[in-house]
Amino acid sequence: MSTNLNQIDELRKRAKVSYSDAKEALEVCNDDILEALVYLEKNNRTKSEKTGFFDRIGVLLKKGSNTRLTMYKQDKIIFNVSMNIAILIAVITLPFIQFIALGALVALFTGHRFKLVSNSGDTSRINQTLDKVSNAVDQMKENITKDSSQNTDNQY
Repeated sequence: MSTNLNQIDELRKRAKVSYSDAKEALEVCNDDILEALVYLEKNNRTKSEKTGFFDRIGVLLKKGSNTRLTMYKQDKIIFNVSMNIAILIAVITLPFIQFIALGALVALFTGHRFKLVSNSGDTSRINQTLDKVSNAVDQMKENITKDSSQNTDNQY
């Protein structure tokens, strides 16, 4: 099948994408415009019609309500709140940020982990970073335990 310019123009108009994105989507979807639209949406390649400040805030609020901040230990979930609530709590308690940071550090040292969960699946990089931080804290905890046990052994 040969993708024609009319199909590309139609897809560009509907999805607000470049010629190359429209052509690629149509080629992947065997020139089916509906399937190409779905393909572009699934790959977050479509442009939103909302461009104003309040529209962008609305998009962020929607994304925040669809993303959850979860603290867990092993398989047990300790808390699970939307990012909007987590951000609101952080803003309200900003004067006490040192206590929040200390609480998060204590949670990490006691084996708790943090994770973002989203329907869109765009949290993997953040979760990888959170896992690296948790693993670094675990390694630090092991080193401290090892050093303290060696010091105790050397005293006797």
